[in-house]
Amino acid sequence: MNLWQEVLEELGSAKVPIVDGVVCEHPRTQVMPMQVGRLKQWKQKVYGDIGVTLYDMPEAAEARGET
Repeated sequence: MNLWQEVLEELGSAKVPIVDGVVCEHPRTQVMPMQVGRLKQWKQKVYGDIGVTLYDMPEAAEARGET
């Protein structure tokens, strides 16, 4: 298991919603999971050698009125 997976699993199992989401910066070749716990991949972009993956919790998006 890599560090991204470990951190995402901790955040995805959080008892409170992560209101503003999670941003992961990683090598563009790193395959990031679509879902980890309650975190779901929302968007992914590549900038040169860097990948940026955004995760959100559906209940947090609903609370913000973004359903």
